Amino acid sequence: MAPRPKSTGSHVRRAICGLAGALAVALALPAASPAALLTVGSPLSVPATLNTAEDLAYPGTYTAVPPTPEYPTGRVHTFHFGSDA
Repeated sequence: MAPRPKSTGSHVRRAICGLAGALAVALALPAASPAALLTVGSPLSVPATLNTAEDLAYPGTYTAVPPTPEYPTGRVHTFHFGSDA
């Protein structure tokens, strides 16, 4: 009995497996990028040097209250609103 010739299906399966393996390797490796890193803002490892209450000309708000010895003008300055937190 003569040997059967290989079917083209095995070549297609082998090619698909090879492409799938190459794709898996490509996805597993990290992408290389020539982009530079840009640091924005201050480092968080040190205390803040500016705050919106006193250093950045944040106007805040003045609230009318009845005059008391603590607030003789009847106005209380609030640096921040609750939504600023």
